[in-house]
Amino acid sequence: MLTFRRTHKGKEKEVAEALVNKLMDESSIPDPTFITFGQYDLVTLKEYTDLRKFRKATLSNRPFHEVYNTNSHACFSWAPQSINGVNEVLTPPLSELINPLMGVCFLKIDPNHLHTLGIHAESSLVETLVEQARTFREKLKLQTADFQLAFLGCFGWCEIILLISARSAQVIHQFSSLVRDLV
Repeated sequence: MLTFRRTHKGKEKEVAEALVNKLMDESSIPDPTFITFGQYDLVTLKEYTDLRKFRKATLSNRPFHEVYNTNSHACFSWAPQSINGVNEVLTPPLSELINPLMGVCFLKIDPNHLHTLGIHAESSLVETLVEQARTFREKLKLQTADFQLAFLGCFGWCEIILLISARSAQVIHQFSSLVRDLV
């Protein structure tokens, strides 16, 4: 589940720290929370093995008065080894995304591609994005840890949510621009 939160101006870091502390009380490992730029201020990644827990989590998702808007997306993680049958280092498990910045791209597949490729349209897009990411990383001489991707399937209007984890906002912007030109 991805949960986006809007906070009152200047409260982003305070809410992020309080949220991590609250999640530490509930679990030995806190859910990764990232400061974002755009309509929302924070995004938290929460992995569930039981979809029934998602409804309960969304109901109890407003623990802080500094948060005035929350938006959650039920999604499922693409296993890294499912991409080209190789454990792709560009796409680690969500718990291993280590960079401080996160770009989030909601991708809607062209209906013509869906009609032509059928159920293979999503995997085709992911494979194309992984290949583009390899070329992008090599061109900019980025270390694996400096640039990571995660792919989520989504129960909603978009088919794929792409997470771009990087140490630089410029890298996120450059790759998201490349993605925009591909999709």
